[in-house]
Amino acid sequence: MRLSCILLLSAIFLSSTVSGSFSADLDITVGRDGIVTITGDSDHPTIKPGVYDVMTSKKDGYWVLNISSSERFDEYRYVLNMPEGSKINYLGVYDVGGFEEEDGFRITGKAVDKPFVIIVQYRIGLLSGSYAYLIALPTIFSIILLYHFFRRRGRARVYVKDQFSDREYQVIKCLRGNKGCLTQAELERLTGLPKASLSRTILSLEDKKIIEKNKTGMTNKIRLLP
Repeated sequence: MRLSCILLLSAIFLSSTVSGSFSADLDITVGRDGIVTITGDSDHPTIKPGVYDVMTSKKDGYWVLNISSSERFDEYRYVLNMPEGSKINYLGVYDVGGFEEEDGFRITGKAVDKPFVIIVQYRIGLLSGSYAYLIALPTIFSIILLYHFFRRRGRARVYVKDQFSDREYQVIKCLRGNKGCLTQAELERLTGLPKASLSRTILSLEDKKIIEKNKTGMTNKIRLLP
């Protein structure tokens, strides 16, 4: 990963610095949510240990960390811990003493008789675990769909006798006893119902979405719906 590092040697602050007698030795950690946690020692009234949400801002996917003061410090040291997955686009500091890339960026530096300046523009990518989760989503969704599909197919339909007429229930029993499918002629023979009566019964069961009738040539096939 390439880093464009610009060391601000004089820049904006040199023309407007205010003399002071401050010192700091700080450990600065930037969270993925932009929260900045500062620990260590400092005698400056604003750049000091604490938890801050005003030191970062975000626009168009880029974060900007700005910890700076126009007042001169006799000396300051810092350790800057950037979030895991962050990619630095711009780094504005007076000096970089060390740079490590492991679970995020760790930058160390110091300055003598300079204003306190740490300005970083960066963006945060997805963590490896987040990529894995996104890749797994289609698989998880497919498993859920298959589960409900086979669960519905495996569920036996229950026919409550009181909900049907005697003739309707007789037809249902015959179909269930013959793998759910018979010709109309076979139903007529097995139930003993007259042709006209059987036709009315079949029509009634079709309306109730219990069976379906398919005509193949001269033969009517009656099948129980799942």
